[in-house]
Amino acid sequence: MKTAHFPWIALGIGLILALALVKGGAFAAKGSAALPLLTLLFMAEFGFFVTGAGAVTGIRHWLGARAETRPLYAGLGAAILSIGFLFVGFFLWNGYIE
Repeated sequence: MKTAHFPWIALGIGLILALALVKGGAFAAKGSAALPLLTLLFMAEFGFFVTGAGAVTGIRHWLGARAETRPLYAGLGAAILSIGFLFVGFFLWNGYIE
């Protein structure tokens, strides 16, 4: 089943994007970011959508086959990352982080 692999792929992409946001200066002091603000915002938005879709897919797959817990773990991990990307995007947009 191909949908069973998507939450893990989304989780991996989300972790790579989170690392890129940290290394790119999303949490750096104002004006000292290594990447432009628009790039950081795009990365946070893309991470939010990919991990959000991974969370929905993983939790729906777990609801269909409750004997397996691995889709639930991937879905919950993706949901946590999705919420994190949402907050990082809002804080970058409002200027709290930068």
